[in-house]
Amino acid sequence: MKVKEHNAQENRKNTPLLIAIAALGLLVYTGVVCAVTVVVDRRALERRGEGAFTGWEDPYAGMSTGSTGPADPMALQFGEKITAQGVCEFTVMNCEFGRQIFAPNAGEDAAGYEADSDAGGYVDLTVRYRNLGRGPADIDAVASPALTCTNGDQYGAFAVIENTGGREFIEIAEIGPSRSAQLHYLFLVPREVGEGAFRITFALADKEYAIGFEAGFPE
Repeated sequence: MKVKEHNAQENRKNTPLLIAIAALGLLVYTGVVCAVTVVVDRRALERRGEGAFTGWEDPYAGMSTGSTGPADPMALQFGEKITAQGVCEFTVMNCEFGRQIFAPNAGEDAAGYEADSDAGGYVDLTVRYRNLGRGPADIDAVASPALTCTNGDQYGAFAVIENTGGREFIEIAEIGPSRSAQLHYLFLVPREVGEGAFRITFALADKEYAIGFEAGFPE
């Protein structure tokens, strides 16, 4: 009688353990079934050409921004001042073409720039520049202008500034904070480019600008 009572007590003790084992087995089985279902769904999507399974929907899928490419540069006119707060003021003052380019008040013996032959010359884009930043501005880092002619060819420029009085050009210079300078961008181009239509684009404070010249500048 004591043996039977002992066995009954042991059975009562083991009942919760058996229930827990059974529940754990059910959970493992359910997890395996779910995992298999995910794999099957992913493969079914791939077979239908709908892409890999990700488990979520892209809320922007199928939406269009309506943009077809980079925004066109902002068109400028002579004398129109661009103000980039904390960076600079930038005003296109003049543009000319010639085989020889000199500073505006250069003397007879002043150095300038001359093309190698009559087949070429310099487009000189003159800009009034004021530094609004806290540190000096290297003239080569102000902008990187590009000249584009009607056939799509592009030409780069190098920058110079006028010294005090505009008697000569300086190639290597910095413009101090709150200081202004007359800045020139010189493009060496074939004569037919300088005398034809072209436009010049440049960037200031991450914005694109352009100024066009329809008639060119014959000497």
